[in-house]
Amino acid sequence: MIFPLSLIGYLAEPIYLRLLKGDPALAVSESTRQDLVRHGFKRKAITVISEGIQMLPIETIEGFKKYEEPTLISLGSLRSMKRTLHQLEAFEIAKLSIPTLKFKISGSADDKYGKEMLDRIKHSPFAKDIEYLGRVSNEEKQELMQHGHVIGVTSVKEGWGLIVTEAASQGTPAVVYDVDGLRDSVRHEETGLITREHPQHMARAIVHLLRDNTMYKALQRNAHEWSKHITFEHSYQDFKEAISL
Repeated sequence: MIFPLSLIGYLAEPIYLRLLKGDPALAVSESTRQDLVRHGFKRKAITVISEGIQMLPIETIEGFKKYEEPTLISLGSLRSMKRTLHQLEAFEIAKLSIPTLKFKISGSADDKYGKEMLDRIKHSPFAKDIEYLGRVSNEEKQELMQHGHVIGVTSVKEGWGLIVTEAASQGTPAVVYDVDGLRDSVRHEETGLITREHPQHMARAIVHLLRDNTMYKALQRNAHEWSKHITFEHSYQDFKEAISL
């Protein structure tokens, strides 16, 4: 939110969380549970339940056609919390090792950060290999997830990282920062890669993943299989069990 509303929310959150800390709570990831514990909640009173995605996983990833050139995709609004500029920098670094690499970006760019991002794309030495798509429909988002090779996610923090699971359901593994939520939605070197919070580290992971076809196929397959279990049905069952305790 705009200042000073953002400051009010930032200062108020720890206060109202302290008022609730004696109550039982539900969280959608272990990271969120740990965060609540830091705010005074009792670990035993917090139950972690499954997330759910509405996007149906593709039936099989075998023979599913990707873009002709290796392609990094970025989905979500272009704002500071998402640190999309980090993804651009990681792409530019990775491009030096993989000259054919492309970058497709979707999401609104309405605020100052978004406009800065668009300016950086315009002046990038690899601008011709970057495509900014603006806001996309659910169908277009699904198509990007199906045909892209890897999704980059650099958020400051997430509750889970639904975009990671959605991409996995369409056969695309993720390279993400080691932050709350993202470290839950990716199993390192099993369904994707988790890196330190710097474009240089993300770039190395992208290059490593795209150059190692055996690892890529394994992560792609594992991520797709895991996504099948992250459903609202599982979330509902976890919720029922939690409130019956």
